[in-house]
Amino acid sequence: MNNYDYYLVTRPLFSKFEKENDIPVIRNETNNLDLDKCAFLNFSNIAKAKQNSVILTFHHDKKINCLWNDPLKYINKLKGCAAAVTPDFTIQKGMDIELIRFNIYRNRWIGCTWQQYGIVVIPSVSWAGSDTYKICFSGIEQNSIVAVSTIGCRKPEEKKIFIEGFNELIKQKHPRLILCFGKLIEGMTGNIFPIDYNEGFGIENKYNFVPLFEMSRILKIEGGDNYGW
Repeated sequence: MNNYDYYLVTRPLFSKFEKENDIPVIRNETNNLDLDKCAFLNFSNIAKAKQNSVILTFHHDKKINCLWNDPLKYINKLKGCAAAVTPDFTIQKGMDIELIRFNIYRNRWIGCTWQQYGIVVIPSVSWAGSDTYKICFSGIEQNSIVAVSTIGCRKPEEKKIFIEGFNELIKQKHPRLILCFGKLIEGMTGNIFPIDYNEGFGIENKYNFVPLFEMSRILKIEGGDNYGW
C-alpha cells in the first residue's frame, strides 16, 4: 500500500478540527467573501474556473464521487477560486440513517480537507425529515454561510419536508447567509442569495441585460413576505 492509498483508507485531518456527533466541523471562515463580486460555476465546468468563481457541487453523486475517491486531485484548481461548496451527496427520505451519516461525513470531511489547503469553504446542507436533523446539521458552525438546493422539490410533500428542515436549520445554526440553488420555495425566510439553475450550470441567457446600477443580490425575507406567486 502506497502513501496515498493509506491516506484514502485512514482519511486523516492534519489540522485540529472540532467534531459534532462524530462529524468534522467546517470552520466559519467566509468573512472576507463578497459573493456579489463572484460568478457561480458548477463543478462539471471546473476547467473554466477563475479567481472569482464559486464552485457549486449540486450534481448527481456519480459526478461528484470523484471528490471523495480522489480528494487531492482538484485541490490546486480549487485554491485558485473564491470559494467552493461542499459536495451535496444524496440525502433523501427512505435512506438508511447510516447511509445518510456516511454522506454527511463525506461532505464535512471534504470541506475540512479543503480548508487545510486554504480553500474558502461553504457547507452544503440537506436533510430528509426531522429524524435526520441531528446528523444532517452536524459539522456546521454557528452564523456560517451555507448552501441549499431546491432542485427536485416539486411535490407538496417534498416542499413540506424542505421548509420544515429549512426552518430547523435556521433555528439550530443561525446561518448569516443562505445560498439557494434553484427556485425559492414559499416559506423560506432569512438572508438568501438566489442562484439560478442556468447560472449554476453555465447556461448563457440570450438576454444580456446591463444593470443601471450596482445592487446586492441578497434577499432579506421575513415571515409573511409575498413571493409573487
